Amino acid sequence: MPKILERVAKLEQENISQNNLIETICSDINDIKETLLSRPSWSVSLVLTALSTICCGLIVYIVT
Repeated sequence: MPKILERVAKLEQENISQNNLIETICSDINDIKETLLSRPSWSVSLVLTALSTICCGLIVYIVT
């Protein structure tokens, strides 16, 4: 009987450590999501790229 109790206690400790690891992974995933969602959207990026391209093109046109 004592061996079974030792095995149960060991399994409980493993379960607790795995739960802690899962909580850590979940918090890391939430941090990554927050970081990715704080960036500008693709539409904003495309508009800025287009405006930069137009400005550079006009500068080259005026200089030449």
